[in-house]
Amino acid sequence: MSCIAAFFLRAKHWQIFLMTFGPLSLVIVAPFLFAVPSTFSSPADFLELAPLMGIWALCLISIYSWIWSLGVFLNSVADPSLRRRTRLLAFASVYPVLYGVAFGPSLVGSAYVSPALDILPNLLAGVCMFYDVYFASRSLMFAQGSRPASFYDHVGPFLLLWFFPIGVWTIQPKVNLLYVNAQAGG
Repeated sequence: MSCIAAFFLRAKHWQIFLMTFGPLSLVIVAPFLFAVPSTFSSPADFLELAPLMGIWALCLISIYSWIWSLGVFLNSVADPSLRRRTRLLAFASVYPVLYGVAFGPSLVGSAYVSPALDILPNLLAGVCMFYDVYFASRSLMFAQGSRPASFYDHVGPFLLLWFFPIGVWTIQPKVNLLYVNAQAGG
């Protein structure tokens, strides 16, 4: 297991919250504190937004690294008959980050990206985000119970992961316990 995954699996819920929601709150509040252009008429306008885009990228990387770490670890401790391949999870975790960084300015209101060209990448990013949360919540249920479950059996963890700032307080302690048990047993 990578050291990044181990960090996210050992971290306390408040550490995950601060590391991901802290930078996100700066991105949300910064346009009210600083003069941030609402549309981009020149490349120089993009440079004004560069620090915010860096913080946005850090936030996306943190959130998706956490969800990827959850999915891979929980899938590995689940019953072998219930495990799934993680290649699609890897793609679904990387694509929204790349999309968020590449198309982030268009979400604010860029004149450089046509809204018609943005529909498919935006839709794919949404599907990837849904799959990430679905995979992690499903893997959590399998790691805890080792039985096949329908979507309705893991809708609670799914919603907690989807509404991330709230769910991290409930999901991360369960992951910490599973991680400690896995380290002690193997």
